[in-house]
Amino acid sequence: MRASRLRLVLAAMLLSAIVAPATTRAQSVTEAVLAVQVNLEAKGDYFVLIAPDGDILVREEDVGALGLSALPRQPTPVEGVPYVSLRALPDTAYTVDLERLILTVRVDPRRLERRQVLDLGSRRDAHVLRPDPAGAFFNYNITNTHEGGRDALDAAGELGMRRGDYLLASDGYSVKDPMSGERRSVRLSSSLVRERRDTLERLALGDFLTAQPGPLASSLRLGGMSFSRRFSIDPYFVQFPGQVIAGTAALPSEVFVYSNGVLIRRERVSPGGFELQNLVNLPGLQMTEVVVRDVLGNEQRIVDPFYYSESLLRPGLDEYSFDAGFERRQFGLRSNDYGKPGFAGFYRRGVASGLTLGAHAEALDGRYNAGGNASFALTLAGVTSLGFALGGSGQGSGAAVSASHAYHSARWSATAALRFEERGFTRAAPDLLGERRYDAAAALSHALTAQSAVSLGFTSTALWDAPTSRSIALAYRMRASRDLYASASLRHTSGPATSNQLLVTLSWHFDAAGQRHLASLQLRRETGAAGGLLQLSGGNPEAEGLLYRVSAEAAENASGTRRTLNPAAQWNGPHAVLRAESFHDSHSGGERTQLGVQGGLAAVGDQWALTRPVTDSFAIVKVGELAGVRVYANNQPIGTTDSSGTVFVPRLASYFENPVAIEDRDLPVNYLVPKARIVVAPALRSGVLLDFQARAVNALAGRLVVRIDGVARPFADARGELTVQGERLELQTARDGSFYVEQVPPGRYDGEVASPGARCRFSLEVPPGTEVVTDLGEVDCAR
Repeated sequence: MRASRLRLVLAAMLLSAIVAPATTRAQSVTEAVLAVQVNLEAKGDYFVLIAPDGDILVREEDVGALGLSALPRQPTPVEGVPYVSLRALPDTAYTVDLERLILTVRVDPRRLERRQVLDLGSRRDAHVLRPDPAGAFFNYNITNTHEGGRDALDAAGELGMRRGDYLLASDGYSVKDPMSGERRSVRLSSSLVRERRDTLERLALGDFLTAQPGPLASSLRLGGMSFSRRFSIDPYFVQFPGQVIAGTAALPSEVFVYSNGVLIRRERVSPGGFELQNLVNLPGLQMTEVVVRDVLGNEQRIVDPFYYSESLLRPGLDEYSFDAGFERRQFGLRSNDYGKPGFAGFYRRGVASGLTLGAHAEALDGRYNAGGNASFALTLAGVTSLGFALGGSGQGSGAAVSASHAYHSARWSATAALRFEERGFTRAAPDLLGERRYDAAAALSHALTAQSAVSLGFTSTALWDAPTSRSIALAYRMRASRDLYASASLRHTSGPATSNQLLVTLSWHFDAAGQRHLASLQLRRETGAAGGLLQLSGGNPEAEGLLYRVSAEAAENASGTRRTLNPAAQWNGPHAVLRAESFHDSHSGGERTQLGVQGGLAAVGDQWALTRPVTDSFAIVKVGELAGVRVYANNQPIGTTDSSGTVFVPRLASYFENPVAIEDRDLPVNYLVPKARIVVAPALRSGVLLDFQARAVNALAGRLVVRIDGVARPFADARGELTVQGERLELQTARDGSFYVEQVPPGRYDGEVASPGARCRFSLEVPPGTEVVTDLGEVDCAR
């Protein structure tokens, strides 16, 4: 007990050892080991000196561990060891309970040294698997189309290989013109990409599409080199300025964080100052309330509204992309048509928590464009973005400006954007609509209740050489029940053509035959026309099984009535996807039927599989040699293991944490797995082999006997070994000679045991079987 750790010595006995002439206290003190509490937080046991006047002396080296090093102090040497007087510390009080051996210290929490920083951003799984990127895949899609008495066979393919940080991928297609009978094969994109998780940088060599950094710039399709920072490489990286709330806890406390009235986090803090970072990550105005409740039940509340925007960067953080190459012309029509050189680039940097600045430049085929932009937060009123650019070509040049503002809250959402362009202003990529004078857009929405909302939108576009077109729309949507949704919209368009349109939609989700289904009805009425569309669909696109969709549409206008029917079915098999679709048009009498198969071949490590198409990263799941075990990915059923205990997961989200699990209830009673759920975060388009290490639990039982004069007697209380495939398993016998040993496969094995005064050898013949425990009966043991 603590009494054994307490040393109370008479002052007279300590006087000669502790009192020094000049450098020590000139009075008697008592040594003690006390359990120290600072603001009711246990700090552990510490050695202290107790002065006759009740003062407590703490060693200088322990002051920091107690969280008191921020207090001004003047250490006093005792036998050459510096001590600090608690009585001399400012804003500090203490009591000593010598019966319970407890020293209780109370300090103004603002004086405590420790400032706790709690990052409440998205939590990463502590046991997530991040395998070395590897794997290869090949996707194919073959479709036969029958229309107008002609058949056309089309095919598309994609090849990808991943090793380490590098990904090599290429895709293309081959189609047959049903009229001329000519076949055209086209390569689409080919690239070698390197992505690094540590720096979030991406280097691409080959074909790529440049990013569009703002409304005054454009996106180019080039063949060349691209170097950029991609935050998508780490989806849990916080690149936007987050909310920070600071507070002080006088005692050990719990912190409750509420966002818009909903409890989102609960944390414990020690006495002293604390700082909560990245409290919320939902766009818009967040009403944040922090409740600090200490161990005595006292509460303090901190209310701090905060506007969160994804258009801003954290101070000191930058985002960029620098691209150069040759223009890819007639993409999708020709394989290797490269034109003149071009480049594009942009750079953005967070200057302050509410200010991000950037610039861009681009040029291609005599067209150029360059400018700058700024995004800044207006306190709680939203985020405003401004832009300016100069652009031109051989036919002239001009300037353009843009301005936009966005505001979102729990009930309201408002956006507005305006752009003016001078005649002659160009972008590197041509504007297919022609030169514009201005573009304007605005939208306002309001959540009437938790189940309904109304919105109003307006757009206007004016070209230099064409009439101005405008559109205004009013929409209402509601959730009538858990599975029933309704919406209505009214739109008026003016300009080159004037029209009015009313659209009403009903959607119903329901469960039937073990699947989720959706039925929707859409009624449309507009100037000079009316119609309706009925759709029914069902199935899980991620899992094995049947998916279907049936749509029937009727439309009536001045030229007559048109009815179309479009049924489609898809079977997701373990090794491929089979599709069938037909289309009938009563107005033209046209009939089109399509039959298709798509799938892939994927490999990782020494495992490969025929599978459905690989659309992102993938996994090969191994559950021993067990068939019929259900497998889930991201909480969605994927399939069941085949006769080799394998199932393929065709889609895992790159860089995200994907939980992959097996249904342990499907395992035989004699099988165990170390864990039934694995969380994996694969790299882009890479494969991972997930072995759940399922193993059968088999055991042997029997009685070890020795025969004396023909009578079997138990070889009791013996200890020895059984050699199984080069490994030695411990074997013991009980008083009646019985033994029990696990994990021994079928075969013949030798062993040896010894008891006091005797030793014998034996052999076990283990027959094949599926029993959990195999009883071998009496086993003879030779002395």
